[in-house]
Amino acid sequence: MKKLLVLVVLSCLLAVWGATAAVLSPPDSSVPLYKTAEAAVDPLPLINNGKYYLQTHDILAAREQFAKAVAAAPDNQEANLLLGVTRVFAILEQPGSSAGMDSVREIFEFSGFSFETFGLYGIEGTDPEELAPTTPRTGAVLDFVGAKVLPELEAALANLAKVTSPSFSSIIAPSAIAATYGGNLAIDYADALVIKALLNVVICNLNLMIVYGPDVSIPEIGVAPDQLMTYKQLFADASFLTPHEPARLTTARTALVNFIDTYTMALPVLQARAGSAHHLFVVDAPVSNEPFDLSAEGLQEIAGMLAEVRAAVDGAHVFPGSGPEQNRKIDLSKLFDAASPISIRSSLSNCASGLALPDPTFKGLFPDGITGQQDFLARYGSHILGVTCSGRETPLLEVDPSYISIWDSTGFPAEPETVTLANRGTATLHVSSLSFTGTNAADFTVTRGSCTSLTPTLAVGTSCTVSVATKRPPTTFGYLNAELQVASDDLSNLSSTVSIWGYQQPPPAGVVRGKVKDAATQQGMQAYVTFYDSVTGSWGGQTYSDSTGAYSISGMNSGSYKVSFSALDSRFINQWYRNKPDQQSADTVVLTPADLNLADAALIKGGAITGWVRDAAGNQGLSYVTVTVYDSQTNKSVASATSNWNGSYTVQRLPSGSYKVKVGNSGGYYAPQWYNAGAPVTVTAPDNTTLNEVLLSQGGGISGRVRDAASSAGISGVSVGIYSSQSGEFLASSMTDYSGYYNVTGLPSGGCKVMFTGQQINYQNLWYVNAASMSTATAVTVTAPVIRTGIDAALRKVASTGTTLASSPNPSLTGQSVSFTATVSAATGTPGGHVTFKDGSQVLGGATLNASGQASLTTSSLAAGSHSITASYDGNNSFNVSSSQTLTQVVNQQVWTLSVVTAGAGSGSVHSNPTGIACVTGSSAECSASFNGGSSVTLTPSVSSNSLFGGWTGACTGTGSCQVLMNAARSVTASFSAKPATVRIDGRTAPYHSIGGALDAISTQGQTVRAKAESFVENVIMTSPAAIRLKGGFTDAAFLTRTPTSFTVLDGYLKIRQGTLRIERLLLR
Repeated sequence: MKKLLVLVVLSCLLAVWGATAAVLSPPDSSVPLYKTAEAAVDPLPLINNGKYYLQTHDILAAREQFAKAVAAAPDNQEANLLLGVTRVFAILEQPGSSAGMDSVREIFEFSGFSFETFGLYGIEGTDPEELAPTTPRTGAVLDFVGAKVLPELEAALANLAKVTSPSFSSIIAPSAIAATYGGNLAIDYADALVIKALLNVVICNLNLMIVYGPDVSIPEIGVAPDQLMTYKQLFADASFLTPHEPARLTTARTALVNFIDTYTMALPVLQARAGSAHHLFVVDAPVSNEPFDLSAEGLQEIAGMLAEVRAAVDGAHVFPGSGPEQNRKIDLSKLFDAASPISIRSSLSNCASGLALPDPTFKGLFPDGITGQQDFLARYGSHILGVTCSGRETPLLEVDPSYISIWDSTGFPAEPETVTLANRGTATLHVSSLSFTGTNAADFTVTRGSCTSLTPTLAVGTSCTVSVATKRPPTTFGYLNAELQVASDDLSNLSSTVSIWGYQQPPPAGVVRGKVKDAATQQGMQAYVTFYDSVTGSWGGQTYSDSTGAYSISGMNSGSYKVSFSALDSRFINQWYRNKPDQQSADTVVLTPADLNLADAALIKGGAITGWVRDAAGNQGLSYVTVTVYDSQTNKSVASATSNWNGSYTVQRLPSGSYKVKVGNSGGYYAPQWYNAGAPVTVTAPDNTTLNEVLLSQGGGISGRVRDAASSAGISGVSVGIYSSQSGEFLASSMTDYSGYYNVTGLPSGGCKVMFTGQQINYQNLWYVNAASMSTATAVTVTAPVIRTGIDAALRKVASTGTTLASSPNPSLTGQSVSFTATVSAATGTPGGHVTFKDGSQVLGGATLNASGQASLTTSSLAAGSHSITASYDGNNSFNVSSSQTLTQVVNQQVWTLSVVTAGAGSGSVHSNPTGIACVTGSSAECSASFNGGSSVTLTPSVSSNSLFGGWTGACTGTGSCQVLMNAARSVTASFSAKPATVRIDGRTAPYHSIGGALDAISTQGQTVRAKAESFVENVIMTSPAAIRLKGGFTDAAFLTRTPTSFTVLDGYLKIRQGTLRIERLLLR
């Protein structure tokens, strides 16, 4: 049985120990052998005693001494390593063989842990292909493994975990035997990692033996990577074996992952090691029992193979690559016989004819067929990756290139880019589709080029090309990105991807014109007019107005911009388009190829703050002193100026308001001051506010040195920040020089807190003294003009980290919850701490990393459009800060349908605001429309003269206008009823609602018209030649009842052009 990693014990060690027994001294008699060590006991004599017992092959006595050493010094790395190793040796010292204990060694070796021997056990080394015949298949052996072996191995791992220093080394043979051996034997940090890796794989395999029984086929990891795939079946697929203790599968899986992770950790240490000649533990080759020289290529090969195992254990695994890599795939049934506990061959229908199970990939484990070249490789035992025998020939799609860029500029359209599709396999390839995905998928097109179609069929060894270009006319301008997905029947790579980056220059905008004037005098004035991209904020173009205030600019790209106006006269306040104070609040201007006239910009003359800055000692004016004005409410910097030769200054362009004034900056000779201790200063534009002079005195300072906590060497490039301990205000900063020294001057008297920022050079951030935050930092008192010295720090190296960011779903809809997940990783260990999520510069929120190094934030408040999301890890004392790349989260507008149904015998209509619905009774046209999610839609009913509105049901209630919140699809029913008749013609059933309408409907003599006792607003003109009687004042629905005081009122005139009209109870007004 070949091994992935072989722990070579005693190959040289025991030979040397046996030859030098007389040289080593016996145990120190002053150290009790069996008394529990107390904390004060020196562990070194105990360690030396244990080494002596190892030399005499007394493993149990050696273990006793190393255990005492660990009890005396629990964190002693040498004692823990030697105790861990002897715990493993002692397993094989178990007495007795009546219950099959004589085969424990075979079980141990069979699980992947082998010994080369030079007489330790008095027998030759074995490498069993199977268990010894005397080994029971159940019972005592497995009981012993579960009760004794595994707990002892777990304890050994706990001891080995104490070896954490990369500089660790333990001398096994003293220098007295150097002449015999040629040098001391030593165990170093790399050896400890390799032992830990081996113990983990043994724990994995022994647990699998308990789960499935001693006859289970433990994967021979060193034979070929295909054998590693057996682990996936053992861990995840219950269709081949029935586990006896399923709970142990989780333990076995964890041990296998720990084995791979530990070896990955050991890899850079092994590569950095000068050689292995004098080390106790060495690494074997992956497919050979020949000793392996520790070359970088060989170590990397092992790491790559283990990465495949890790991926297989974690989930479904598809083997990538082409050419020789593709040929490494072969039918797994050739590697298992029918007697194997995992008999894949017996599960196949007919391997010879190429038929297989309904799922020929075995749940995605073995995705490909077998080629003739693979058949050749299989016969010669090369590294073969397992697949089913679903076919002997397979196509292989190759897409080239994997990346293209298309840059279109006005007048110079880019030529289409060519993508080659080739079949490098051994069977005909069928391309099933070519499609675009990604943010700008709709902005690209693909044409067939030399291919017969966009779904070509390619014979073996043939190729064709397709052409990719931007869509014309373009629909999107600016930077574009998408992916071309090529789908085929290449089962090893069902979809190949070509990344596309591009730029579509917008068409030139027309001429933009406008005028800048003085708001007070309405006179034109000269000013700079600057255009900024409304999305990116980048500069888009600039012009300036002439003496009349007129300006124009041409040749800019079409798009949306924000426009600023800055007068050449420095007394006027800068302004953004439509009199807005800043870029964020400014209205957007959309430029198209058509000319555009902008509204006039009226600039307001601002106020100013003036004053003088003098030296407190000599009273002379101080030049080049910065004076900064802050908004007294927001503490945001508004404007600044520098004092001239005589110390005078003027800060201009200030709107009316309340301000605070800071004179001077820390870090120089003079300590800065807040004018009048920070009291507000009122400015009333356009007047000047003159302040009293400010006298500056020499400031104090802080100096010190920053060292490496491990080596005490000075650290260059650490940023040292000084903050007020009272207000938290930032005062000044400095950077350490090449020796780690720093010096900050110009500080005011008072308490300060000092922060040392080393994250930019992979050192921790730390507050003075050794504090994690400003709140816990020790204040340093500065008394000007004294320089406070000795404010030192010792910083630890922190591990570099990387932060990745993912979102789900993407794209999303407005109002939909989107989860952002940041994963922070490091080469070793799992980072902890806090992650901040931002949308551009806006903070969305933060979250704490969990035990897996992940932090998540969920929000449903993103507006429609593209959002640039980033995640920033704040770091801690062990791990450095890092930020993710920008993730583009696309949020599409959620739309919901509002439907209106009319009901009843009446007539009328329903209209919406915003427009979209104009629903008329008797028709379904325009009775439904889509509205933005979250918007409010007002529905208003209108009735005809002969109808009444009966009210709403569904999403609306009442009888008036109603508002519908569109947070889901909504339906509304509007009921219209026929208005009861107010006028009737005797002998007829048709209702009438106007007197004139009833008279017009009569053409024969002797008809009677009856009207309700209501008011009719109309003008009546009788044109019928008949004699008609008009009776008014009826108060009942049957038009039979009248009261003495009931009358019909006609608000209008009555004209009789023909016929005769006899009237009863009708009032004209």
